[in-house]
Amino acid sequence: MKKNVLNLLVRLKNASLDKNEKFELKYSVHYQEILKFLYERGVLTSFGLTGSNNSLQIKINLCSKNGLSNLKIISTASKISFLRYSDLTRFTEKNKIVLFSTTSGLLSAEGCKKKKIGGKALFSI
Repeated sequence: MKKNVLNLLVRLKNASLDKNEKFELKYSVHYQEILKFLYERGVLTSFGLTGSNNSLQIKINLCSKNGLSNLKIISTASKISFLRYSDLTRFTEKNKIVLFSTTSGLLSAEGCKKKKIGGKALFSI
């Protein structure tokens, strides 16, 4: 996982632990897909771009009960966790949100099961 994506996840978790519902960080292309995934799952209230072309910022609004305090980073640059489809069929945690990086893009565990593919587990909430 890229260093700036780890930075995003750590910043999200820290904001949640500090009870900060709003914060900004410098724009990165890699952030957008992850933020969209979290928004679709109800973890974020909203997110958007602010600033000019030279200094774009991402403004993030967290839900008050977002579960990010339980965020666990599964794969890092030195430790990568791949799960095959056969491993995912035994994965039954219904209340957890797990993000996978696959050949079809970023998918949840349910999305991987539907497409019958595995991938690199990035994080869980």
